[in-house]
Amino acid sequence: MSYSDDPVLDAQRHYDAAHAYEERVLEAELQMSTEFMKLALRGDAGAIADFAPPVLDFSKGVSNVRNVPRRVPRLHECIREAVDSLDNEQELMQLLLNAANGMDVRADATLLLSQCAAKFAETNVDEDEFLIEDDESTDGAEE
Repeated sequence: MSYSDDPVLDAQRHYDAAHAYEERVLEAELQMSTEFMKLALRGDAGAIADFAPPVLDFSKGVSNVRNVPRRVPRLHECIREAVDSLDNEQELMQLLLNAANGMDVRADATLLLSQCAAKFAETNVDEDEFLIEDDESTDGAEE
């Protein structure tokens, strides 16, 4: 972003750029969360979560950490990661117990999955991807 001699204009441009960045990040989080829920509501925990960032695949018994291949995670791995970061293990266990006792837990399970989807997206969207070093739309306007 180029700067002018007008500090108010510079501040406004900085604010606009920061706001645009935040909007891009929120949109990406919403997109990832939506994809998470679409896949979760299909009901296949082993489904490939192609919306998620790649994970290290240690299943091949790699001896050198630098050579560990990456793979696309499965939905159950994404759910586990989100549940771990939500810190609601008791709620999850109660949901499981309620289901085992024949209670209708669909609404609670959907709510928990939506919380997982939001938390997974919040922690996995690469915010650096949305940084813009130079706003090209303002560069040529001042010259």
